[in-house]
Amino acid sequence: LTAHFVRNPDWFDVVVGSNLFGDILSDLGPALTGSIGVAPSGNINPERKFPSMFEPVHGSAPDIAGKGIANPIGQIWSGAMMVRHLGYPEAAEAI
Repeated sequence: LTAHFVRNPDWFDVVVGSNLFGDILSDLGPALTGSIGVAPSGNINPERKFPSMFEPVHGSAPDIAGKGIANPIGQIWSGAMMVRHLGYPEAAEAI
């Protein structure tokens, strides 16, 4: 699957995997877009019994804090994913 993910990323719309495999693919996928810094991420509870979590794939990047070089788009898109998950698709599109 990982080789197909790299060679033919257009085959995939959604990928579901175990925690370990999902973590590997969540690092690999953004590299295909040019940078891990632009990818949003969601750990979604489909039953909505517990909160879902949305964050950039790259995490908080403390090593570049205060240097003026961080790209906020991963966090912005994560926020849009959260807003869509909460039931506001028009607001998510506006973001």
